[in-house]
Amino acid sequence: MSYYVLSAPWEGSSILYILGTGAGFRIEGFSGDYYLGHGNGRASGYFWRNNINQSTCTW
Repeated sequence: MSYYVLSAPWEGSSILYILGTGAGFRIEGFSGDYYLGHGNGRASGYFWRNNINQSTCTW
């Protein structure tokens, strides 16, 4: 499964890149329904919080 990392989602966001399952995403903070962070070696963007299993921090 793949997940989108978005630019600022509340401003009619665009897709920055797509993460595959287990690709790695470092969380730097959160805003509402989204985590702010970046994929391994990628730009910072927003990842929908519901995509992450809160008990294991994986998706």
